[in-house]
Amino acid sequence: MNFIIVSWPPYGEPICYDALLKMRKINPDCRMIFIGEDYGCCTADDKFFETALQCKEYENELNIINDRFQTFAGIYDKIQIYK
Repeated sequence: MNFIIVSWPPYGEPICYDALLKMRKINPDCRMIFIGEDYGCCTADDKFFETALQCKEYENELNIINDRFQTFAGIYDKIQIYK
């Protein structure tokens, strides 16, 4: 597969970090579509954000999508793509 989707992984839990490492091992060309908040907020753990590499080639499309993406009050989630 070319993409996997991760949505709101539990804060402080290593599951997203583990999935990223497994994804890289099985298919280094696969990308992770991540829906959630950034580093230091309420999704994933610090190791994930320290290890994940943003895919800059999707930056323009993601800006358009995230400008239209509706979040709940006080929640700062967005869609990002990592490798």
